[in-house]
Amino acid sequence: MKRNYLLMLVAGLLVISSWSSVDAQVAIGGDGTVTSGAVLELDGAAGGLLLPRVDALPDATDDLKGLMYFLTADGKVYICKGEVEGWEAVGSSAIPALSLPQLTSYVPATRFVFARLLDPVGDPDGPAASSPGTLTVNATTNETSGALTYQWYSVPTNQYALPIAISTGGTSASYVVPAPAGTGVNNWGLKRYYCIVSNNVGSVKSEVFEVAVGCGARAADGGWLKFMCQNVGALNATATTLEDQATFTTYADATASAGVTDGSEGFAGKLFQWGRPNTGERNSAQAAGPVTSAASGTFYTNGTYPYNWNSNADVDFLWQGWSDGNHPCAAPWHVPTQQQWANIYRTDGSVVASNAGNMTVNQQGTANTWQWVAGTTSTPRTSGGYAIRPDGATTTLFLPAAGYRYNSNGSLYYVGAGGYYWSSTPVGTRAYYLNFSSTNVNPVNTTIRANGFSVRCVAQ
Repeated sequence: MKRNYLLMLVAGLLVISSWSSVDAQVAIGGDGTVTSGAVLELDGAAGGLLLPRVDALPDATDDLKGLMYFLTADGKVYICKGEVEGWEAVGSSAIPALSLPQLTSYVPATRFVFARLLDPVGDPDGPAASSPGTLTVNATTNETSGALTYQWYSVPTNQYALPIAISTGGTSASYVVPAPAGTGVNNWGLKRYYCIVSNNVGSVKSEVFEVAVGCGARAADGGWLKFMCQNVGALNATATTLEDQATFTTYADATASAGVTDGSEGFAGKLFQWGRPNTGERNSAQAAGPVTSAASGTFYTNGTYPYNWNSNADVDFLWQGWSDGNHPCAAPWHVPTQQQWANIYRTDGSVVASNAGNMTVNQQGTANTWQWVAGTTSTPRTSGGYAIRPDGATTTLFLPAAGYRYNSNGSLYYVGAGGYYWSSTPVGTRAYYLNFSSTNVNPVNTTIRANGFSVRCVAQ
């Protein structure tokens, strides 16, 4: 009987669809009358309308708007509301359309983590270290699209190698970065991670997280250079933050004569004539140069060409290796090359003013942001310097404005106002160096070798 009614309904609809009159009406059951405005009227006494029964709803599309099904899984009647609103249970809210996971936020928001490790003393591996931090991806899904799953990957430093899926601890929304094997420079560097978030519909890839272990800076070529956390000869390497190196007290007169202790050696370190070993006290005694054999702790002045403290023929080979005892940096450290200094700067030339705290000038570079940290001009003075920030916010390297010692008379100049850092690269009778002030950074400059500049070591 039910089959007969269904056949009658189908036949009736086919007949209606063939009529040319738009006023055609059909009644099933009852006395055959149809309520005004209705095309089809069913008499409940004769039976009800049995909707198609399905075990799963098809994809909701705009073409199916108004289509109704009885879903056997939950015993509800659903009507299609279109591609955006999806299926809606009669008397209930809509079932969301199928969709990929939605990434909502990252922790940390900059996707950059820095774990400062103290410089190793004698042991390049260093004592045990703790985890640098935790990386988190926040994402959402809907009930139609299924639960979220996570898979973290580490990105090899070799650009041609495939990412490596992390099995231990790498299958949840948060990933605890493993502790380095030790605090020494052998364990320093930049590591990269990302997460694939999936549901029943598909997968999305997060942005890349970066974890910097040990002091250093991003290179313009995408690599990472490992620098010591302080200048050679600095007495205090345990400042709470790298910016604390800007608070060392300097002598009130930046042009103090030789032999006057300016008090800045704690963080600023010693000043070296190019090619000399680790004996460059800022306030050491001075003698006339040039000489063939330098006495430890003596600054040699020279006001005549070629303005060098050393008169030996092989002077260009100093600071080029580790075997002759002339190096302020012990292996695996060395004096940076001119290319290495340039590689962590590579600015586009723009200067952006900032009033955040005592930060006054922001050099926007393609590799890192160089942020000037201002000192004070009152007595006793405190020095400034540059905070180097790969992500624009996190300081991973700080260069104090330690000033320099003048080749002609041994006096100190621009302490607290300027920084002068040697490279190991000679050029003619001179050598390359990096210098900066509160408004300018020049990573490729040359000068005479008898000047006394700072040295910041970089790892091999």
